[in-house]
Amino acid sequence: MWRVGAAYAFTQAELRFDGEQDYDLEQHAAVASLSRRFGERTTLQLAAGAVLAGELSGEGSSWDVLPGPVVSLSSAYRIIGGKGEVPFVTGTLAFGASFPRTRAQSYDERSHFSAFDLRAGVLAGATLFEAWSPYAAARAFGGPVLWHSRGEDHTGSDRHHYAIGVGSSLSLGPRFALTAEAIFLGERSYSGGISYAL
Repeated sequence: MWRVGAAYAFTQAELRFDGEQDYDLEQHAAVASLSRRFGERTTLQLAAGAVLAGELSGEGSSWDVLPGPVVSLSSAYRIIGGKGEVPFVTGTLAFGASFPRTRAQSYDERSHFSAFDLRAGVLAGATLFEAWSPYAAARAFGGPVLWHSRGEDHTGSDRHHYAIGVGSSLSLGPRFALTAEAIFLGERSYSGGISYAL
């Protein structure tokens, strides 16, 4: 019914501010999570942690991304396939927000940086040997990125609004599970985690 976990993610995104200024964002983040399963098909998860470090570069300048909080609320619903059935299709919906700060590398300025994200997705895969579940993932998302820099407020968003990749989950006995995911089209991210069923 309940599961706790911890995860790390490295994300690369291409942002556009004010409709014309292009920036590349790289950041590392770590979160702890608590999830609850409702029946055999539905799961809700709350995660909280921090952006650890990163870099924002574009328009001939670079900024360090400083640590700041990150939170998310997500749900998953298995559309096709029950426990142990092959194949499975799962729909996902998630909202997340992060609040790091940026620091210019070439001059003395620290700025507010906030990102909000609502995404819907689908996972399709199979559970093999009652333990390993590889899957393909596709997600569409959107949300504003708010940045105060050089005395001005800027509003941006991701230039792609989609993410496509693969992942897997591996059960280690009745309670522990490992997860890994590589998203390589659109917004790119690489993540891994461990969870424990209470």
